[in-house]
Formats: sequence, structure tokens, C-alpha cells
Amino acid sequence: MPQQQRQFEVQIVGLDQLRLRLREGRLLAPTRSFLQELGRVGQKTAQRAAKPHPADKGTLGRAILLDFALDGSSARVAPAPSVRGIAFTIEEGRRPGRRPPYGPIKRWMISHGIIPEGRGTSKQVQAVREEIKAQGTRGVHFMAQAEEAVNKAMREGIPKTEQEIRTLWERG
Repeated sequence: MPQQQRQFEVQIVGLDQLRLRLREGRLLAPTRSFLQELGRVGQKTAQRAAKPHPADKGTLGRAILLDFALDGSSARVAPAPSVRGIAFTIEEGRRPGRRPPYGPIKRWMISHGIIPEGRGTSKQVQAVREEIKAQGTRGVHFMAQAEEAVNKAMREGIPKTEQEIRTLWERG
């Protein structure tokens, strides 16, 4: 059940006065900083969760997008379009049965320091491809962990942000 929202009302005559009061009182600053903090929480959690290998660079965790529900009750994490294909494979894992493509596996092995750059490494790459074909891969669920962390931070942070806005308004 979603948390019941608390609201307060303020009566102001004239839209221009309201706009001026919002701008002068910097009432949007707490909301902006809260959303930035939610983004940081999501990316850091995704980076940590997507790094099962010590040499992983964490780029996949930085390539997530946050989408907030209109009522502000929850957030959804999705991969950026540029990494969408590989992100879901890493999130859910890969079933055994087919070998993954040679090029991406070789690039991954080079970037993680498993093989040196250059020629003469195809047998190692083939061995990894065959192992993935036989066993598949285990999903790391980095997006699910990031979504859970963002929703928790959102539930804890909304009342604090509401209070900051209320305080700024009353001080006005």
C-alpha cells in the first residue's frame, strides 16, 4: 500500500506572485538536490552490483536511467538505449545452448586483463565461449538492486524534502 501523502495548502493571489515567491524562496532546490541524490544512489548501487569481476570498470552501472511514477510513489530503473541488449543479458544471465559472439567476448577479456591485446589468443576466447555455451551465465541483477535502493532512499527522503520545502516557504 503506498504511503499516504501529506499535503499543505497556501493561498496566494496571482500566478506572478507565486512564481516570484517560488523563485526567490529557492523552493525547488531541495527537490532538485533530492532527485540528484536518488540518481547517485541508483548509479552507485548498480555499479557495485554489476561488478562481480574485480577488474570490471563499472560502466554498465553508470548507464542506467531512473523513471519516477507520476504520483512519486516509486522509481523504475532501466538501462540506457546504448547498452540495453547487454544490460538485460547481464541482469538475467544467459541460458546454456548457444555460444556468444566472438568479438564482444574478446573485447571483454582484453578489457579485464584476462588476455593480452593482439594475436594468438583465439583459443582462450574459444574456450570461454564454449564454457558459456555449456553452462550459461549467472545474472547479477544490478538493475533490481539499484531499483530497490532508490525506492528505499525515496521513501526515507520524501518526508525530509517536504519538511525542507515547508520550512523555506514559512521562512519566505
